[in-house]
Amino acid sequence: MSVLLLVAPNSPHLLAKGDIDNRMKTLLDGLRMPQQKSELLDLHDLGNLERPIYVLMEDDSQVAKLSVEYDTYLAASDADIKNDVVNAIIDVQIRPTLITIDNTLYL
Repeated sequence: MSVLLLVAPNSPHLLAKGDIDNRMKTLLDGLRMPQQKSELLDLHDLGNLERPIYVLMEDDSQVAKLSVEYDTYLAASDADIKNDVVNAIIDVQIRPTLITIDNTLYL
């Protein structure tokens, strides 16, 4: 997985508000399947299969490699700068853990 963080120009430096390790931990937690009901908003119920939650991975232990870069987001608006918006471009390589006829294209 590679992550490119784009920061608005003239905004405080990305690392000035916290270290990159904690930022990546937060990002990876957001991409994995919730483990406890407290990790969900009131929008979903873990036992309700009628409204599935689509996630990138079951557990963040499935990340074998992680690279992070950051650069300036030149198309940032004034609101992006004011609110310290960070745009993340995430590139992943998908491999199914359970092979079915529907996901053979990912092999």
